[in-house]
Amino acid sequence: MESVMETSLRTVIGFVFLLSLTRILGKKQLGQLTYFTYITGIAMGNIAGDMVVHKDVAIADGLAGLTIWAIMTFAVEYASLKSPTIRVALDGEPTIIINRGQIMQKN
Repeated sequence: MESVMETSLRTVIGFVFLLSLTRILGKKQLGQLTYFTYITGIAMGNIAGDMVVHKDVAIADGLAGLTIWAIMTFAVEYASLKSPTIRVALDGEPTIIINRGQIMQKN
């Protein structure tokens, strides 16, 4: 019974903390997700899941890992917003499909 209570507490803490971090990082529509944003979401979910399931991972360690990951994500997204060079390096170049009314078959 004690194990179930501990897992439940870890789950609630991880859920609330992950929800808070995702709200701080901002919301994007699914169509606006970059590979980086997508992978970041998966990684943060994995960190939270490990904190909940693995009893040898301290709650404080899991929360610290989530916080550091969120700060690094925010820093990269901020740099991408401010620097076109970094944005192209992270997101790539857009593919132009129509140029001056002409369909670009090659693209």
